[in-house]
Amino acid sequence: MQVGDVVYTIHGRQKDIQTTPIVGETSRSWLVSDIKIDPSEVHPKHWAVTKISKKELAAGTLYGIWATKEQAEDFKWFDANRYHISSDVGRLNEVKILRQIANLIGYIDGTS
Repeated sequence: MQVGDVVYTIHGRQKDIQTTPIVGETSRSWLVSDIKIDPSEVHPKHWAVTKISKKELAAGTLYGIWATKEQAEDFKWFDANRYHISSDVGRLNEVKILRQIANLIGYIDGTS
């Protein structure tokens, strides 16, 4: 990422993905702001900016708050589908499929 790129946030009940531009950086943080200003009129120290950790953004630990485009799309998919998938799994009556799911998630008989 670099200055001029955008980060993504998830907003509202509809889980709309919104973008906020990166307007600057420090050695450890991206500075983001969605306020439309003319930089020639305001000193950068007075911009209304939010600092977000470069390390945490890259690691995905700011998930759902500030995210890369891929992380935001993953979060939106996860939020839209996890309940339905878990509900469908709960109604399965096929042992073979349930065992495959158990292996995928690391489930051991009687524990999780």
